[in-house]
Amino acid sequence: MVVAKHNVDFRQAFDYARVSFAGTFQKELTRRILLKTNCSHYAIFYKAAVPVSLPKVYLTDNFDFSCRVIYDQEKIWMMDPVLDIASDVEIHHWSNGLPLSSPSIVTLVKTSAANRLADASTLIYPMRNGSVASLTLIWANADRPDIDFNETYETLFSESRMVAKKISHLSKCSQSVASSQLNIREVRIMRLLADGLTSKQVADTINVTRATVYFHVKQFTRKMNSSTRSEAIIKAALLRMI
Repeated sequence: MVVAKHNVDFRQAFDYARVSFAGTFQKELTRRILLKTNCSHYAIFYKAAVPVSLPKVYLTDNFDFSCRVIYDQEKIWMMDPVLDIASDVEIHHWSNGLPLSSPSIVTLVKTSAANRLADASTLIYPMRNGSVASLTLIWANADRPDIDFNETYETLFSESRMVAKKISHLSKCSQSVASSQLNIREVRIMRLLADGLTSKQVADTINVTRATVYFHVKQFTRKMNSSTRSEAIIKAALLRMI
């Protein structure tokens, strides 16, 4: 999970967070999108309606690790034109991607033909609560298919709603209640696990037994009102608790 804040001149300031869902949900989401569109890559941005002064933007995608590192560490999200599409636009086609001088999530994917940028399309879905979900589809191995995008827009609404509901659910955990119950060791353990360490590596790092690590993970998961460790970590990251 990457969480950052930036204020740019041409648009409102926002928080940015990358979200990785538990395996089964992410796999099913990816399967459904690829099956319906035959795209190679997708990226879903969810713009929350509140707080109004600093709305949160969440991203989930099926890009490989190296692309994610580039997008996050080079802070491409700060200037990404994909995030500037007005919510009253339903479908926006990126013709042959974007100029290389305009870094975007769309330009991360290249085709095998003379390093040409991949074709992409972004579908914008306003939600009832004032939030907006945008689904960018990228075709790395072929030109944009000759399909009815109005029909595709309707077909993919359920996937956009899936992500919106999932993020909304994960962020409902009360930060004040949960944080008041956490102790320093639990937070440190979950932070190390979120960084990719195994339970054994965590135990060695803080000089405790693996049984102690398992105990604190179980306690943390319960306090975060989560069913799995992964869900607890995602909630804690969204709330900036780890």
